[in-house]
Amino acid sequence: MKDISRQHVRCPVQRQCHLIYLPQELLHIISYLTAASRCSLRCSCRTLRAITNTPTVWRHRLVQMNSIGQYNKAMWNTVRERQIRHLTLPCNLLLTPNHWSSICRCCPDLVQLRVSYRSFLHLSEANAKKFSSLRELDLISPEEWTGSRWTMEHLPALRYVTLSCRTLKNKPLQVIAKLVTPLVKLHGITLRLSVDVIHENLAILLDEWPSLHRLDIDGPVVDGSGLLGVADSKCKSLFTCHVIAVPERHLQLDTLRLVPLSDDFCWLQHLTNLTFLSVDIDDRLWQSLFFAVTCLHKLAHLTISLHNGMYQVHGCM
Repeated sequence: MKDISRQHVRCPVQRQCHLIYLPQELLHIISYLTAASRCSLRCSCRTLRAITNTPTVWRHRLVQMNSIGQYNKAMWNTVRERQIRHLTLPCNLLLTPNHWSSICRCCPDLVQLRVSYRSFLHLSEANAKKFSSLRELDLISPEEWTGSRWTMEHLPALRYVTLSCRTLKNKPLQVIAKLVTPLVKLHGITLRLSVDVIHENLAILLDEWPSLHRLDIDGPVVDGSGLLGVADSKCKSLFTCHVIAVPERHLQLDTLRLVPLSDDFCWLQHLTNLTFLSVDIDDRLWQSLFFAVTCLHKLAHLTISLHNGMYQVHGCM
């Protein structure tokens, strides 16, 4: 009797006529297999699963390029066909203008980018005007910097900017304000800085943007690869930076996270559109804060983090 089970061991890709029905990325993966391995369906599937489980593979139009220097023509073609919209680049990865040119060419619909400060400096040297749809930019800077070489004039569509660094020199808030001044569509700013950075009046930064709707200020997050930002800053409720005050004329502000330096919370009553508030305060001041926010009728979420770290208060007004 003929053994039928053995006939299913061989992979259909053994015959070249079946290759035309496979996606291009699968053909690229199969090209790494030896001729003997291609004959085994089990080996092919095991190799495919190992590759698709790596963080460099795109899901939901997201790709993390850990080894962009090893990308060949087939990989770039796959990135272009996938219509990547979200891109993450490790802070220890230095991109050259040639790398940026390849990204601009293969990811023209990019809307979100996370990249290090050193790599961002080369973006303006490439054809960055193709990033016309880029709305969110997360800049990571593990080293000290002055911001003098930073520019965002070539990214006019940016609406949300996140800056993460350890130390800012030479009046940091003025540096940040000069950096994002060309962004006419700016809607929100997230600052992840060290504790000793925010020591000036926040009005220096906010006076240029009366239409600002979102402001996040919290401490840096450090991991093995350097300084990184948090994917979802709303999950944080304890912040290590200090804020003196928010200008009263910013009535559109609807999201605020801060550590106040004094027990005067009267200025919060002017933020009538505030819907999300997260505050890190001393345990003796939380009642004063709660009394101040009772006038905020649109407040939907309030997070109070006490300095003793014993408990937190989460509530909806």
